[in-house]
Amino acid sequence: MFAGPGEPSVGSSRWTRRAAIGAILSAGAGAVAACSPFSGGYRFKIEIEIEVGGQRYFGKGVRETVTREQSAWPDQTSLLTRKTRGEAFWIDVPGFPTLFVLLPRYDGSFLQEWNPDLYLVKTEYRRDEFERYSVDKKIDRATLALSQMPALLYFKNFSDPASGEVLAPANIAKVYGSGARVVRASVARTRESVSRGIRRKIPWMGREIRAYSAFDMQVQSPNRYIFNIRHFYSWGIM
Repeated sequence: MFAGPGEPSVGSSRWTRRAAIGAILSAGAGAVAACSPFSGGYRFKIEIEIEVGGQRYFGKGVRETVTREQSAWPDQTSLLTRKTRGEAFWIDVPGFPTLFVLLPRYDGSFLQEWNPDLYLVKTEYRRDEFERYSVDKKIDRATLALSQMPALLYFKNFSDPASGEVLAPANIAKVYGSGARVVRASVARTRESVSRGIRRKIPWMGREIRAYSAFDMQVQSPNRYIFNIRHFYSWGIM
């Protein structure tokens, strides 16, 4: 059901991928200088289709990944950090809770934003007579396995942020009934506008956004979901 990525178009870089990988892994480590010039980015569209009670339901959302070059103190090393701009999107299923597709990935905890580069950029390493270098192949579209999807969540009580529950893509039948399943999931590069609307969909979301502070402590628990505005809404703060 879930195939590999499609055919790539080719572009090359001799050094930026190595810097990017190191920066993504260490984006939160150490102090970063205020200067952070824009380096690049692209928009990507996630599409997910599920089947419940023999009927198909579809959702899609466009987000943007933004990369900036930063200098780290004290050695002034050049780092590339990646952030996502966008919002959660959703799939409405009559008679059942709305299924939300969040910004981060989830593998037992929320550690980082979902990264489209893992599926839309393929890096090959080559060597000439002088040095080893990398070549990036830009993939236009890729099919996602269940384990590769962004985090899914539903609310037991739609009026209560504390009632959110993370739902593994392979186990949606636990909430949506026998036979419920993810039919397909994919990610693709796009020029479509970034999707908006989460504040209209969730009545209390505007209140949570206004109350949000970038310096608030974010609490996590391995035993239960604790609402976090950054799972639903991102300004792409650098």
